[in-house]
Amino acid sequence: MRRDTTADVVRGTGIFGVLHDDTMRMFFGHLSAKSLLRCFAVCKAWRSWAASPDAWNAVYCTMYRKGQPLPEELRARDEQAGLELYKRRYCQLGRESQIETGVVCQRRADNAFDVVNNSTSELQWFDESVESIRSANPLIPILPPGGQTKSILYFEARVFGGSSVGMCCIKKNYGAGMHCHVGWRPRSYGYHSDDGKFFWNEGTQGLGGQCEDFATPYGYAEEVRVHQTVGCGLDVERGELFFTLDGKLLGAPRRGLARGRFYAAVGLHEAGDRFVCMSA
Repeated sequence: MRRDTTADVVRGTGIFGVLHDDTMRMFFGHLSAKSLLRCFAVCKAWRSWAASPDAWNAVYCTMYRKGQPLPEELRARDEQAGLELYKRRYCQLGRESQIETGVVCQRRADNAFDVVNNSTSELQWFDESVESIRSANPLIPILPPGGQTKSILYFEARVFGGSSVGMCCIKKNYGAGMHCHVGWRPRSYGYHSDDGKFFWNEGTQGLGGQCEDFATPYGYAEEVRVHQTVGCGLDVERGELFFTLDGKLLGAPRRGLARGRFYAAVGLHEAGDRFVCMSA
C-alpha cells in the first residue's frame, strides 16, 4: 500500500484529496491553538481548514469552558455564525490574561482563576466585606468570521455564593483595594445575586447608582451556597448589555451604552463567597 508523501499532503491528493472538507474540519477541531496556527503555513487547503470557525470555537471551549459548547442562545445572536471564536481573538490573547484583586487568588491548571473572599469584616453587604475583582486588560471583542464588522464582548464567571457580575469602564473604581459592588461606582453595570436586580452608574449618580428588577437571584438555594455560571456580554455595535445564567440568555437590561474600554468586573459579597473566571 502506497503511503501519502509530503507532496500529496500539500497538493491535497492521496487520502487528503478523498476526505470531504467537513471531515477535515472535524479533524482540525481536535488540534490545539498552537497547532492550528502552524497549519496556516502548510498550504491553501490547510489554511482554509485551520481558519474554520468551528475549529477555533472548539479551542475556546476546551481552554475556557471545560469542553462545554457556548450557549445556543448566544450563538443565535449573530445571524451568520454566532459567537464562534475566530483566530484573531487567540492571537490578541498572546499575552497571559490577568486579573487585579486584593484577595486570595490561585491560577488553576486549566488557566482559570479561582478567587475567594477572605474578608474578616462583620459588616456584611456593606463596603467593608465586599471584595472587588477586575480584569487587568480590557475585554477583547469576539470577532465573527466572514469579514463581518459585528463584535461582542463576553466573559463568564462560575460563582459560589453572593456576588455581582458585570462590566466597568473606569479601572481605578474596581480591583485591588476597592470594596464595592459592580454597578455602584461610575461607569459600571452589574447583575446582583441577592435580589436579582440590575445596578448601573453612568457617572451622573452617587455611590450606589440606580437599580431595577431584572432576573432571578442566584448563588444560593435555600440559604445554602451553590455554584452557578453567570455570563455578561456587550453587543458593541448596538451598545446592548446582556446577561446569561447557566447557559440561558436572561435578556438585555441596558441599551445604548456609550463606547469605551470595558473590563470584566466581579464583586464577592462576604467571606466564603468565591468565583472561577472561566473566560475573560
